[in-house]
Order: sequence, then C-alpha cells, then structure tokens
Amino acid sequence: MRKQRSEWSPGRRACLRGTAALALSALGPGLPLAALAQGDWVPDKPVKLVVPFPPGGGADVAARIVAQAVGNKLGQPLIIENRAGAGGAIGAQVVQAAPADGTTLLVASADTHSIYPHVYTKPRFAAQDFVAVAPITRIAYVLMGRPDLPAKNVQEVVALARKGKLSYASWGAGSAAHAAMSLFMGVAEAPQMLHVPYTGSAPAAQALMGGQVDLMMVPMPLAVASRSKLTVFGVSAQQRSEAMKDVPTLAEQGFLVDAEFWIGLLAPPKTNPAAVATLSRRWQEAVADPEVQAKLRAQGMSPHQATQSEYARYVAGEYKRWGEIIQKAGIKVDEP
Repeated sequence: MRKQRSEWSPGRRACLRGTAALALSALGPGLPLAALAQGDWVPDKPVKLVVPFPPGGGADVAARIVAQAVGNKLGQPLIIENRAGAGGAIGAQVVQAAPADGTTLLVASADTHSIYPHVYTKPRFAAQDFVAVAPITRIAYVLMGRPDLPAKNVQEVVALARKGKLSYASWGAGSAAHAAMSLFMGVAEAPQMLHVPYTGSAPAAQALMGGQVDLMMVPMPLAVASRSKLTVFGVSAQQRSEAMKDVPTLAEQGFLVDAEFWIGLLAPPKTNPAAVATLSRRWQEAVADPEVQAKLRAQGMSPHQATQSEYARYVAGEYKRWGEIIQKAGIKVDEP
C-alpha cells in the first residue's frame, strides 16, 4: 500500500517503535552452522529485506513483526531497508537488479505486483519475473464515509453514487484504494463517483474526516484507528475481520467485492532455488508462530500461511485477477 507517513494510533506507534528498536540488523551473529538443519542453504552475508514504502506503513510493520521471529535462524542477521517511491517501483527495481543469491528480498504487496503492472503505461520492472518466497499477511479494506454523509447503509450509498453525487479519496491514481473502489463501483453499477487522489493514506483519511470527500476504501489498520470519526459501511474481504467482528462484509450486504490485499516476500528473478526453499521454510515457521499471529492481528492484519508453491500460484492468480479488474475499470496512469 502507498503511504507517505504513519497513520497509526499512539498504541500502534509504540508497538512500531518497540519493534524497530530491536534493530534487526543487530540481531547478533547467526546461529552456529550446526544449529541449522542439514542441507539448509546458508547465506554468506546479511540478508536484506527491501520495503518499497516508507517506515510505519503496513508492509513495513508486517515485515518487522515476522522478521523478529525469523531472528538469526538463517545464520546471518536480517536488515530492513526502506526504499520508497513511485508506488513501490523504486524498491522493486532495486531488488530486480540485485544478485539472485537469496540475500536480497522484496517485501512486496498487491500494490507492487498485482496492481502496478497493469495500471502504468510503462512499468519500471517486470513483476512476473520475481520469484515467490513466502506470504506474510493479507489486509482487508473498509468502505467508510464522512461523518455527516446522508446514508445509513451500503444500499443508500449506492443510490447516491448512481446519481453522480459522491466523491472518493485514495492515496494516488493506481493505488490499491483506487483499485478497490473501482471494483466496488463496478459491482454496484455506480461508475460516476469522482476520484480525488491524495499524496498518502493519512492525508486522504483526514480529508474524509473533514468532509472534503464522501467515501474511501480504508486499510483495516487505519480503519480501526479512525472508526469513531467516520461512518462504517462494510468490509471488502470475503469474511469478516477479527479486528471489526461486528461489521458485515460488502458481500453479506449484496455486493460481491473481494478486495483483500497481500503482503509477502519475493526474490529477484532466477534466484537460487535452494535459497528460496530455505527462506520460505523459515518464514512459514515464523508466520505460524501464535505470538507472531497475535501481533499481526493486533495491527488489523490477517496472517497468511501457504507453502512456497501455493504462494506462487496465489501471486500469479492475484496478478491475473487484478489485471482483469483494472482493464474493465479502464484505469491507466502515466509512469510516476
């Protein structure tokens, strides 16, 4: 997801500071090689995780939570490097050009590898050439409205939208929020809403709270933090979120919208298969840890567990699915 600054509540900021304070790059020397499983690939230098968004965003927080659990199990320390810009394209470019030895990974997302390749006329990187390693989490979005919006439910929102009387915010043309709302508009047969892009999710949410726009597809972590200040209409995932158990999905209300976005690890093209296999196992073990899952859920995220092959199929499927949605919606943006 594209974020310019953190929009977490004080409690979430404290959680992030605590996580960052562990300084993943200083986890100490790796485990003795004897402690590693026989046949495991062992990196010969620290493993770099490139987050293509600013610190404090969903991808950054998720990566730090799980990386803590991976710790020094790889025999080398982990280093998180934020390389934000161009909707995640700059970080993705860095990883695409990195040596395919398993020591540089991308904390990718639906923004970078499901949506970006289809939205921009001249993508900066070849999304389909990356190697899937392991999933981390999925994040649902919540359809939310300004506090005084004259609509009590989704049906009334759609009625207003069909009359061309509503606007919606996102954190940029071609962002996940833009794509998710386009999906909703298509399902609701309400294509006349005005899109108002902002420079980040925080400014977009603030505009919504201030009544400058009518609606927004808000990422679950931000939705939880700002719920008391906005009108909640429905969750974009197939199932209700544990973070908002009382809020029905849009599908439950008659609008079959599935806009849950993924975050996971990808490696440069043609990365050493032995490295991919070991990295995938370590991250699968970390995401399966109940403590890690509790930390992810506390941030409004759903832990995503899958084998390396299952994850590869999932990423390929999401690439195709969002490509069809974006083509149908007619979203095209010049390269940022």
